[in-house]
Amino acid sequence: MQVHHTKLWLAGHANNWTLAAYELTKIKETIEEVKETIVDIQTSSPQWRRVPVGEMLRTFDSNLNSLEQAIKAKDASKFGITYREITATCNACHMSA
Repeated sequence: MQVHHTKLWLAGHANNWTLAAYELTKIKETIEEVKETIVDIQTSSPQWRRVPVGEMLRTFDSNLNSLEQAIKAKDASKFGITYREITATCNACHMSA
């Protein structure tokens, strides 16, 4: 995830909207995979049962949609704002976990 997150920033910063869209797609795919597998992980690991990972990941949906709109509009300013919001959401999730 971090590699795609970094590449997304680099692509947006360089106004490479095609690459930014690709990296956003990869991030969305990864989040969906985690959402699908977190139940199994939480069932088998008492440590993870207390962490609402699925709920935390759902908070990304609106941020990702905003970022997707910025990329489609090729809006560097909006991209920067929404990218920072996603980074803050990522960090909050890591701190909670």
